[in-house]
Amino acid sequence: MGNALELKREPKHVRIKNQFLSAIRANEYEDGESFYTEREICEKFNVSVTTARRVLNDLKAMGLLERRRGAGTFIRRGGKPKDEVANKVIGVLLYQPAMAFVPSMVDVMKGISQVASEHEYDLKILIPSQASILQLVERSHVNGLITTHAELSDEDIQELKQIVPCLATFTKGMFLEGIHTVSSNEVHTIFMIGEYLAGLGHRRIAFFHGPKEYEFTHNYLLGYHLIVEHFNLDRDDELLVETGRRGVERVEDGFVPTQGELDKIRGLLRSPNRPTAMIIPSWKMAEETLRIASEFDLVIGKDLSVVCLAQPMDIERDNDLPKITHIKTDNVENGRIAARILFDLIDGKSCPKVTFEKPELKILET
Repeated sequence: MGNALELKREPKHVRIKNQFLSAIRANEYEDGESFYTEREICEKFNVSVTTARRVLNDLKAMGLLERRRGAGTFIRRGGKPKDEVANKVIGVLLYQPAMAFVPSMVDVMKGISQVASEHEYDLKILIPSQASILQLVERSHVNGLITTHAELSDEDIQELKQIVPCLATFTKGMFLEGIHTVSSNEVHTIFMIGEYLAGLGHRRIAFFHGPKEYEFTHNYLLGYHLIVEHFNLDRDDELLVETGRRGVERVEDGFVPTQGELDKIRGLLRSPNRPTAMIIPSWKMAEETLRIASEFDLVIGKDLSVVCLAQPMDIERDNDLPKITHIKTDNVENGRIAARILFDLIDGKSCPKVTFEKPELKILET
């Protein structure tokens, strides 16, 4: 009776996989024989495509199936079944090596690693180099994947889901169709900042934002226009400044502002109608803003308030940083959230399509 109850508690993909595993071990299939497709498994067992993909991927990871691109899936008699416990691995896909050293991403991976350990899974970091993303993931034999890659095409996503059906993504305001997403909520963040600055009496607030083609920039601007309307702030196009594109090559230097951006900051602070508050996208730019403000004898927290949308890049010297208000996000917890979603997907549970971070405003101005 106990065994029967335990069997009922097993996820569908485990029961179906074990049924196929028994048939393969009993030599009911010939080496090289064409195996069931996802659709055929769905019809035979009345299950979802996600469950069918999981079955095929588990058997493939055990060395019992071979997927041939464009041809289908086939029995691999020569492959020796691998220990199922040894294949308990999840992956994190970073879009370039420098991401592994960014403090916020280090914290995210720490949170993911904690949840992986709780589930007795190993964590594998995947960084594309010469191999394509799809080749890299296919060779990794992971049970689930968390991607930080925000520029995946719909075709890439569908290909990835053929290889590993359990996918989650950790991105900044970019929602990838078909992937469960942990994302920042830019509208909420800007409104929170606007409420703080308006409460200090500021009406002329400059906002340095990213390129408008980014979805998260669109969300930030929506939030900015909401605070202008809600708190009756000054409406002036001069207060909205678009910064340059921050490609992956800018990660290691902490998004150092360009000379053009520095000139724009200097021009705003020199103006008789200067802003009394500034919202800045990166810590490096915030530090430069403080330096330029000192050129005009402006006192931070009195003559000028500065809010940084990012956390300090070098977390080890946090106590030595100028007292400037910035966004504080618990990235370890965000990593844990992404990992919990992934393991719910692995276990066949339903999950919300989008989960938002819950940032706080760390007020440090003096």
